[in-house]
Formats: sequence, C-alpha cells, structure tokens
Amino acid sequence: MKLLRLTSSEQDGSFDCFLNQEIDLKPKAQIALQSAIFETTDRTLTIDSNNNQIDFQTSNASGLQTIRLDASTNTTYDSNNLQLLFDDMNNKINESFSLSRPEQIGKQFRISDSSKTVNDGKVEAVFKTSAYTACQDDLAKNINPTIVNGGATKSPSLAITTGNVIGSNSFDDNLTGATKYNFFTHYSSPISKGAALFRMQIARFKFLTDNANKSIGGGFTICLAKGDPGAAAAPGFFTDNNMAARIQVMSQTAQETSVYSIKFGADVEINSTILVKDGLYAAQDAKNDHIEIAIDQNLAQTGRDLVCSLYRRNGGNTEWVRTELGRKEYAAAGQTPDDLYAYSFIHGGTFAVGSSLVGQFNCRLMLPRFTADPFMITQTQTSHLEAVPYVDDLSSSVKPAPPRNPNTNHSINFVDETLYEWLGYTRGQQPILQSSNGEAKFKADNLFGSKIIADAFLVQLLNLPVEAYDALPAKQGRENILAVIPQDDENLRVIYEANGLYFIELNNANPIKLSNIRARIVRQDYSIIQTRGLSSIVLFVNDTV
Repeated sequence: MKLLRLTSSEQDGSFDCFLNQEIDLKPKAQIALQSAIFETTDRTLTIDSNNNQIDFQTSNASGLQTIRLDASTNTTYDSNNLQLLFDDMNNKINESFSLSRPEQIGKQFRISDSSKTVNDGKVEAVFKTSAYTACQDDLAKNINPTIVNGGATKSPSLAITTGNVIGSNSFDDNLTGATKYNFFTHYSSPISKGAALFRMQIARFKFLTDNANKSIGGGFTICLAKGDPGAAAAPGFFTDNNMAARIQVMSQTAQETSVYSIKFGADVEINSTILVKDGLYAAQDAKNDHIEIAIDQNLAQTGRDLVCSLYRRNGGNTEWVRTELGRKEYAAAGQTPDDLYAYSFIHGGTFAVGSSLVGQFNCRLMLPRFTADPFMITQTQTSHLEAVPYVDDLSSSVKPAPPRNPNTNHSINFVDETLYEWLGYTRGQQPILQSSNGEAKFKADNLFGSKIIADAFLVQLLNLPVEAYDALPAKQGRENILAVIPQDDENLRVIYEANGLYFIELNNANPIKLSNIRARIVRQDYSIIQTRGLSSIVLFVNDTV
C-alpha cells in the first residue's frame, strides 16, 4: 500500500506533480481517492472594447446585425451582478429590432442563466416570436366600473361580443353629465419588448340623432399602461403616469368635430388636428382607419420609442398612408423597459329603449390585435407569428407587411473567447437554426461556472488509465475518472474525505514506472473550475494484488 499526496497552486484545478524517485506499479494495480481539499472562486468577466461585440441574425432578410455591450467602465461581472450583463445584452439586441424589418415584428431575445430557464445549470440564449393575435381567449374581459384620472364612472353595460369586435348591444340610458369612462378589456400579458404592435380599426364612430332629436356622443381610448392588469378595476389605477401612451377620441358635439389626440404619460396632450371621419366609409368597412401604438427602434437607433400612428386611405382603394401622430422614448439605449399592457376603453353607450336608434352603438372598434411578450405566454404550433396566415389589416392593406417565410434563420456569435467561454460556450459562432414554433434556442455546452453551485466534482487521472466509464452523452465510454466528490461548493471551499477506500484497477498490462502524475478536478460536465490557493488530493495505491 502506498500513499501519494498531490498538491497544486494552479488556478484551474489541475495537478502536475513530479517525484525524485520512481514508483513501480504492477499490472492491474489499484488506486483510490482518500481526500481532497480545494477552494473554488467566483469566475469573473471584464467587458472592454476588445470583447464587447455580439453578432446575430434573425432572418436572411434582416441579415447580420451587431450590438456592443457596455464597455465604458471596463465593468467586471461575477455571480453578484451578472444579471446586469444579461440585461445589457437583452436590451441591446431587443432595441435593434425594428418594424421596418417585418420579420422582426413580435420578436424578442433573452439570455439568462439556469435559475431563470432550465435546471441543468447552463446558459440559454433564445429568440422567440409571439403571435400578432386577435383571439378572444387572449383578452381578459372585465366590465367592472373604474375611475380614470379621477373622472366619473358609469354603470357597466359593455361586453365583448367576439374576439374581433369591441362593441355592445346592451342598453344604457344613463349617459348624461361629464365624460364617463368604462373599463372595457385588456390583454393579460405585457406587450413584446422588441418590435411590437397594438392596433385596431375604427368600426364605427358616429354622432347620431334620433327622430326625437335626442343625440348621443361617444368616444374611445386605447393605451399601453404600466402595472398589473388585475388591479385595473381599482379607483385611481389609470393615471396619466400609468398610461405610458394613449390615443383618444372624445365625444363629438356635432358632425365630424372630434380629432385624434395623443398623450404620453403626464406630457401635454397632443391634438393631431386630424378629424375622425363621421361614420368613415361604412360601419366595419375594411377601408376604415386603423390606429396603432407601437414599440419601435428609435430614430437614433440607440433605444426604443413608443410611436402612435394612424393608417388611412385617402379614398376608395388607394394606397394606405401612415401618419405618425407622435412618439416618445420608451427606454434609453441599454435600459430595461417597463412591462406595458394593452387596454381599450369605450366612452358612451347605445341609445335607450324607446329611441328610434335603439341598439345602435355609436362607437365600436374591431380587430384588436397585439404582439405579446413571447416569454410570458404559452407558444403553440399555430399561434406564433411565423405560422399563422395574416389578415388584410396587417398585410396587404396596412403596412408594414409581415414575413411570408415560416422558416427564418437565426444565429448568434459571441465573438471573443473570454466572453463565450465565461458563458459556457465552447465556441463563439453558434450554428444557424431555423425557428421552430416561433423559437430558436442556443444552449451553452458547459455549466455556467459563474453562477452554478456544483453539487459534485470529478477527479480525473490524466496519465494513468483506469477501469472507469462514463455514460454522459458527450462521453459514453471509458474515462479516467478516479472518483466522484459528492459535495457542493456553495461556500467556495470543498473539504472532502471518503468514508472508505474504493479502489479502481489501473488499465495496464505491463508494469509502470511512475515519476510524474497528472490529474485534475472538474465539474460534472468536465468543464474547468477556477481555484485559488493550495489544492491537494491524497491517493492510496495498492499494488499487492
């Protein structure tokens, strides 16, 4: 029986030890691990101008795009602040998506560690695309009265009729007094943080007078608002600051007197001077105005804007013309944006029973659609943007046009070795993937050492073959594993002593003269650990068999 102690000051868990006298090992000698002591470190990454580039592609049409991570202060990241790096990467890529590239509508990127997405301890970089949907099931119906900006409430009388129409056949004769709001409906998931749309069509907006000369006015508001929709029915929920962006049309006092007005947060109301056509072409006519609140790359291409737009034909079957009603910065370059939820309000109602116009609703919207945050919804094979057929209001009639190719290519390249190795990738350029179910996923090859708490380590012999095997998919064969240390490094220090000696045979048919022993301690997936100080392992060799 021989005892052999190996020590090392290397910082990668490796041992390369020499002896002044040779050790003779007989054929099929046995070896066992008795103890191991080592201290791991929190792996760090410093981003500077040499390693801050990331290249990516979301389709052949978009081509290769490049972002650069924040390197202004040579920021060093470790497990305590690594989310800041992920946020910077997420924000820079998402803010590069643009409505001018239709294939990027509804697309969003996220890179995160295993605690956010998976349980195998590896980083994932994911491109996801959400549906541009009008499905009624995506709308949360809530007809509870609500106070908006301290205004009056009215009795609930509105209910969604179909997934494509915001309107009602209910009756309410309590329409006198100040302008009144009634919370109508909202989408229960926030809007996508890339290039995103919230759009609907004016199905009816008309100043009506019955045979008793009794008139009724109405209006509507669509907005993107901050906060949990579950609190939307609470008084005071909808304040100016809460509504990040809104398009509003208030009650008419005469024929064609209402204009589209815009407001961003608590900013001054923007009166567009564009009149809402009374009745437009006809109720629910396919040529009627479309209004839209979008999230788009800002003009300087260094952040994201909220953009309010009107799409209108100037008659008959002429081309659609987009008029930008206003824009406001949504998030500065590299800034994490707030979650915004899409809401619709109707002001006013139908004529009361007894009127010659009973049941005629003077304000109705249709085709409410938006692109949800794809990481907040459940994707199905037919729900995502690239799989569904497009209706006229997004494609041929109202620009921008959507993508037509259901299989778009995605890739990402972390470029510099210091960056991709820190993230756990063995190479910077990841293979090109066609999105499946609106998703393209790039998982790291190795455990994310800067975050994962390893619950076991492997001790490998590098110049002594042993009768050990590994069924790990990447190995599936003989490996020179001496022992498994079933202990975590949550406190960055491992002190392990085996309960008993478990000898493994050397795979040598002839005697060996040994003066150099090389070994290493690695994670379960054979990825390198970072160590500091003096590491040691103690081996027992039995060559008496």
